Amino acid sequence: FVAATKTQPYDFTGSDPTSCTAEKMPFYQACVSKGSMVSTEGGVIYASHDGLVMVGSGGMNILTKDILTKEQWQALNPSLLVGTWFDNKYLGFFKDTTRGIMLDMQSGSLVGITWTYQPLAAHYDPETDDLSLLVLDGGTYKRVSWMSGGTDLTYTWRSKVFFTPEHNYGAAWVIGEYSGGRSVTLKVIADGTERFSQVINTNEPVRLPGGFLAKEWDVVLSGTAPVNVVSLAKTIEELGS
Repeated sequence: FVAATKTQPYDFTGSDPTSCTAEKMPFYQACVSKGSMVSTEGGVIYASHDGLVMVGSGGMNILTKDILTKEQWQALNPSLLVGTWFDNKYLGFFKDTTRGIMLDMQSGSLVGITWTYQPLAAHYDPETDDLSLLVLDGGTYKRVSWMSGGTDLTYTWRSKVFFTPEHNYGAAWVIGEYSGGRSVTLKVIADGTERFSQVINTNEPVRLPGGFLAKEWDVVLSGTAPVNVVSLAKTIEELGS
């Protein structure tokens, strides 16, 4: 098993607690929130100063290094993070807030989520395949099922920055599931400046503004609609090719 500390993690091996051997791992990734630590099939995940860290048989990997900078991660206040493992995803909730994050280990995507209540703790029951949350609702403690339906969670997702030859993207296509009044807001960022923002609620492409060229492009999606694909192209015709 893995023990995280305020400096380097330790790897303990052995068949009996009284005879385990401890090995200090050769990297400094302090655990900043003991509640963030969860056990998964691939290793142990916890919050460090640099991001979400996985420690396993293959060594150490900062899972969020290609998604968030250290400064962006610190702005989330990871010392408040409480984590759990569900459906091959790391779910984290920030204590005393309604904010959270969800890291999909299959796709590698990280989204911000907004919960209706303030989650305090979480428990996964493998027999029922259900995730239960202890939440604070108006001064009352309640047990809420993650799978119980109700109001859709609001998420925010930002892509990595894509570097291209200097040009202009003139069209975007956000393919999602917009039934039941769900929608998503698409923002297009070019060379660090927001150039476009629009609410999307259909699977129809949209035109992006022209009159400028850029080399660095990324997109931000926020809303309730599940999104399957987001694409940028120079023309609407290129989106269908």
